[in-house]
Amino acid sequence: MLGGTEGRHLYAFHSPFTRKRGLKEKKSGTLGAAKGECLVDCVYSFLFFLIFHFSASPLFDLCFFFFFILGRGAATMEADHLLLWARCRRFVGDVCAGRDATHGLAHMETVTGNALLILHMEHGGATCSSLTISRVILVAMLHDVADHKYDAAGRLIQQVRKFLEAEKGAITAAGMDSEEALSHAFTTIEAISFSKEKQQCMRWFEAKLPSDWVFVRDVVSDADKLEAIGEEGLRRCLMYTMHTLVIREGRQGWDAVVQQRCLQGVKEHFVEKLSRPSKEFIVTAAGKFLAAPRHAAMERVLQEWESQGLPSFV
Repeated sequence: MLGGTEGRHLYAFHSPFTRKRGLKEKKSGTLGAAKGECLVDCVYSFLFFLIFHFSASPLFDLCFFFFFILGRGAATMEADHLLLWARCRRFVGDVCAGRDATHGLAHMETVTGNALLILHMEHGGATCSSLTISRVILVAMLHDVADHKYDAAGRLIQQVRKFLEAEKGAITAAGMDSEEALSHAFTTIEAISFSKEKQQCMRWFEAKLPSDWVFVRDVVSDADKLEAIGEEGLRRCLMYTMHTLVIREGRQGWDAVVQQRCLQGVKEHFVEKLSRPSKEFIVTAAGKFLAAPRHAAMERVLQEWESQGLPSFV
């Protein structure tokens, strides 16, 4: 449980309804209206308390996103952001059609939601700039489109460049050169890659990006790594491993040999990648807070799979 300034920032928030009512109450000055505002704040605080303490559950994460973004930060989300997100959705859906769920549209949508949540948590009571929100949406939605596992020929990366070119107005600050903004956006997308940060030095991108783009990178990178860990992240890893064995290698059936190979692949992936993000690669305070219960859940589920076998949904 958080205390001090961090705790106050997380718990102190108001719904749009509370804000509107507060303006009316200032005019009326009625004690009853003030009590009403207090009651609404208590209800929202209680809901947030539940979400806060059950944050390892995907269902509560969804509620957390709903109440936090729509309740506390709705004024910062504009129609242009939703339109940008919709354009990204169409592009990613078309380009990534047929992919397994681990690197497809659903994954990138989830990362975008996580990134917006982290963005608002990191800003505390302050309002996020419209430009920052647009950059986060664009980078989060595009970060896996040209993943090296799917783009050996380099065609997808060219499609990403073309899409970024069309959307450069959404990410270019006033007085800034649009080509420079495009270059920063592309470098930021590259910097989300976990494997690239392992291959190069840690924080390699800081020498190439200004601080505002480094912040965008950290927010989206943390969101991506949150999606990689926890029970759902472990299941995504299992799905990808199964897809590789059954589809790419042509394995038939789901016999004991295939199951054992899948489990071994998941265990190796856990040691090499999944166990590291929360300790080494997640950098924002909000990201670390959200990662802790996921990491614990991941260790518990892996132990269950080793002792009881893989889940029946497979």
